[in-house]
Amino acid sequence: MGKKKDLTGNRFGRLLVIKEVGQDKYYYFVWECLCDCGNYTRTTSKRLINGDTKSCGCLNLEAIKKSNTTHGKKNTSEYRSWCGMKARCYNINNHKYYRYGARGITVCERWLKSFENFFEDMGEKPEKRLTVDRIDNDLGYFKENCRWGTPRQQSGNRSTNHWLEYKGRKMILEDWAIELGTDKSGIRFHLSRGRSFEEVYNYFKSIK
Repeated sequence: MGKKKDLTGNRFGRLLVIKEVGQDKYYYFVWECLCDCGNYTRTTSKRLINGDTKSCGCLNLEAIKKSNTTHGKKNTSEYRSWCGMKARCYNINNHKYYRYGARGITVCERWLKSFENFFEDMGEKPEKRLTVDRIDNDLGYFKENCRWGTPRQQSGNRSTNHWLEYKGRKMILEDWAIELGTDKSGIRFHLSRGRSFEEVYNYFKSIK
């Protein structure tokens, strides 16, 4: 052991050295320190100078907590949506994989590796019932192509939907049926008879 160095008033990490309080069994000088969190702790000159002790222990507790839940939102609806999004695209055992991963739908690298990035781009859900909705159903998950959507918006984006266009307006069959005051089976019936959608549209308009 070398000559004692007075560490009083020195700062090591979160610790401010208050006073020397004796020696340990190995004859290292022991110092009482005040941690930035408000707790007092005692440690040796060697551990302070070598950087082995930087706090009263609170740093380690924070590191453990951060490693378990780095964002504090593990039990939120947004986090569940993030997990579900990844599962649909990359887990072949997921019951929706055939409509996502099997079709080549992917999650951008920024979101795939970080919930924090996903949450930063998407923000909190305005309503808990909303889900991650892709604006263009043929593209993957990334900021410019995603929004928090309602179940109806989600259903409107399915690749299996029957899209119809008339006078510059393109909507799914279900939405045309609502506008025309009928059900989709009625529209399908007339289309199956070889009528154009223009004819079908004008027919239902005339009887509405």
